[in-house]
Amino acid sequence: MKKLFWFALAFALAAYLGVILKNTWETTEFFLANGREATVKVGKKYNESRWAEPLPIKKISAYTGTMADTHGVLIETDWALNEKQTYPIRFLLRDVAAEARRMSVRELSNNIRLHTKEDGTPVTLQDTDLFERALDKAMGPPAPGVHLRPRPVAEAAPDTTAPTVPFLIVEPGALAWQVIWSNTQAGEWAVLVAWLLTLQWLFTHAWGLPWRSALRPKADKKDFVHPSLRRIEADRPDAPKAKIAYKPRKTPAAEAPPVAPETPAPARPSIPLPPSVVAPTVEPPVPYSTATTAPPFETPEGTGEPALKLARKKNPETN
Repeated sequence: MKKLFWFALAFALAAYLGVILKNTWETTEFFLANGREATVKVGKKYNESRWAEPLPIKKISAYTGTMADTHGVLIETDWALNEKQTYPIRFLLRDVAAEARRMSVRELSNNIRLHTKEDGTPVTLQDTDLFERALDKAMGPPAPGVHLRPRPVAEAAPDTTAPTVPFLIVEPGALAWQVIWSNTQAGEWAVLVAWLLTLQWLFTHAWGLPWRSALRPKADKKDFVHPSLRRIEADRPDAPKAKIAYKPRKTPAAEAPPVAPETPAPARPSIPLPPSVVAPTVEPPVPYSTATTAPPFETPEGTGEPALKLARKKNPETN
């Protein structure tokens, strides 16, 4: 529901901006079709100025001037005009001016009317006027008999309630977009850029619908964790591979070559003994005993205690 609200708000602001741009173009075309061409020579500038309404995005100043070299006029404009310079303009008559103000959404800041005595004469103030007034106030009144020339005072602002007619600064043969460009200020372009940025933010905020979460970048997701904050687990070792047992290849046994029969070794010749030699007889060896028994104890003469005598039998095989 919130997404639909943001979409509706964004479309409403975009539609209203389109109405303003369309109205600006139509108003310019109306000036080019019903306006009259003239030239205005700028005179002096009034010291007082006012801010535009309803949006205070530009400051409107008043100038004296001369139209067609004969008519003294009062010029109200948001442009900084140069004194003693001539500008080409296109203005509307009174019967058409009311219709132009009614159809225009933007305030028509450029207005012109005849100059009257009630408007006064612009006074030129020096750049040091503020400092000199502060100095006079600090020094106090002069001594008796000292005459000081009074400093010029800013005149009252001209009457803004008198009927006027709107005008635009238009070069001969200019097109509608050229007239719009030459009659708009930096404040109006700043408002337009801010308006477009607001529309972009509204559409971007409304476009992030829940079912489009998969298309959003990873950093915009709720469960996003920066890679530097993640815990990196060690990779698990690979599972041991089964050992391949060696199996000899079964090949048909080749036929073994025939083996020759073994010949018995020749018997050693025996030498007969002479008849006079008698063969020695070998007696069977005395059986060897490993017992450590000794002969019975014998008591030496003249002693009352028997003496123990041990003797090891000789091994006949070591002789």
